[in-house]
Amino acid sequence: MIVHVHTVLCKRVLRDSTMNLISLVDCIDGLLFSKFERPAGADGVMLPAGLHIFTRWARGDAGVAEQGFGRFRIIFPDGGVSETESYTIDLTATPTARIDQPLQLHPFTVPGRYWHVVELLVNGTWCEVARVPLDLLLV
Repeated sequence: MIVHVHTVLCKRVLRDSTMNLISLVDCIDGLLFSKFERPAGADGVMLPAGLHIFTRWARGDAGVAEQGFGRFRIIFPDGGVSETESYTIDLTATPTARIDQPLQLHPFTVPGRYWHVVELLVNGTWCEVARVPLDLLLV
């Protein structure tokens, strides 16, 4: 079975392809934005965040090739949930996989804690494997 190793929310991902290394730069847990007027009738707005949601996966048994599906969603402070983005976790050629999901614009409904949830499809059921907080506040 595929194993979730870690999920990090950061500003930049640096790749060194010769050494096969990844550096996660400016890991964050909150952003401050200037107060603004929400357009009349708008449910929410998109804020320029410039983030990456970086997730690492591994084979449950290093010698057995696997492939599966993961997905990502955001739970808003008011209980709403973003649209789901799913992706393939391909562990057929290598024992680990790195998934980098850029999030240049971040949905905003109200100030507060936004949970970035990562799920794995196991036997037809989505199972939560990580929940990373991000506080979005207006100053």
